[in-house]
Amino acid sequence: MAKWGSSVMQSDKFTALVRNAIGAAQSAALAANHQKLTAEHVLAALLKDDGTSAFTKMVGAWCSENPKDSISKLKNNKNLDLSFCDSQPVSKQYIIGQKLGVNGTPAIFSMDGVMFPGYVEPEELLLKLKS
Repeated sequence: MAKWGSSVMQSDKFTALVRNAIGAAQSAALAANHQKLTAEHVLAALLKDDGTSAFTKMVGAWCSENPKDSISKLKNNKNLDLSFCDSQPVSKQYIIGQKLGVNGTPAIFSMDGVMFPGYVEPEELLLKLKS
């Protein structure tokens, strides 16, 4: 079982794709010495795209002619013709982030466009934002 904040997830109820993404997210959280698995860890795991990741497969299913059928095929380890489309939001946001120079989470931008990449202690962040 995986912990999500204060909740416990029953990972046997998830597809292999989701279990792999959660496993990668847990590894990333442990590597960063974080005590809890967060949405940021899961998103980072999904965005680590090697062509076979859950992110790529899910975008391919979203963009297919029959998303419901495509997701069923993925659940049964069938291959899909993966293609991206303009109608899915994750890639759009990911591309915007890349254009802005974001290469990890968290990434915070000030009102004047200065990026503060990575974790910044709250007190330090406040000082940076005020300057």
